[in-house]
Amino acid sequence: MTTPEKKLIIIGFHGTSSESANHIIHENFNINRGEEDWLGYGAYFFIEGISCPIKSANEWAKNAHENHETCILKSTIEVHERSVLDLRNIENLKRYNLVRELKIREHYSDLILRRDLTVKKRKDIRIDDRLITNMVKKHLSITVLIHNVYIKNKSQRDLALESSYPNATVCSVNDIGLIIRNERIINDKLG
Repeated sequence: MTTPEKKLIIIGFHGTSSESANHIIHENFNINRGEEDWLGYGAYFFIEGISCPIKSANEWAKNAHENHETCILKSTIEVHERSVLDLRNIENLKRYNLVRELKIREHYSDLILRRDLTVKKRKDIRIDDRLITNMVKKHLSITVLIHNVYIKNKSQRDLALESSYPNATVCSVNDIGLIIRNERIINDKLG
């Protein structure tokens, strides 16, 4: 007798403009395909972890949508456990790294041509992470990736401060069909 596959419920908070929030509530999220989306293509959410996800989503919204009314959406994501790769777990991080090395070997000739390798900037790290992470997610059939990351708050942006120490827990969902509910919970009166 087989055991039914376990489903996980993840509560995520997404900071955005009020205009975009209205679209999301009526039409759902769009999959973001930005070149700096270091957790790969997907809709991004702050979740419980290192910091308060509501505060992090609010900070993100205010930075990304400066001079606009902002909003935080609370989203419920339902996903099969096998489709989640939680990189806060050391075994999952080892698994990610094994597949990353495989993909680097498989695509070495393409990767060596991707940009001017003599120029190194922080942005290149995010671009490289997005490129490799998309390969890893596809190889492992992952639809939700969870990771602790460094996201600058206002004072850190003002200082152009970089860090390799994470301060937020984020998940990327690359199948919007997993998002079963979106609710507007907070507008820009949060502060």
